[in-house]
Amino acid sequence: MINLSHLDGTGFVLNADLIELIEAKPDTVITTTSGKHFIVKESLADVVSRIIDYQRTVRQSPENRVLRAGEPVEGGRQVDG
Repeated sequence: MINLSHLDGTGFVLNADLIELIEAKPDTVITTTSGKHFIVKESLADVVSRIIDYQRTVRQSPENRVLRAGEPVEGGRQVDG
C-alpha cells in the first residue's frame, strides 16, 4: 500500500500491487488492473519511488518470505538455523 494525494490534497492509500499503468499527462494518472483511474499530486517518479520502497519492504519482511522446499517451519514462520 502506498500513500498518495488527490489533486485537492486529500490523502488516500492505494494497493500498489494493483497498479497497471502510470502516466504523466501532465498530471500523474494511475490506472489499476480493474480499470479505475486516479489523478494524483505526486510526480510519476515519486509514485514509482513509493512503489519500489513498498516492494522492498514487502520482500524483506520475514512474514512474507517464500519458504524453499525443505526449509524448517515453526508456527508458520521460517526457523533460522
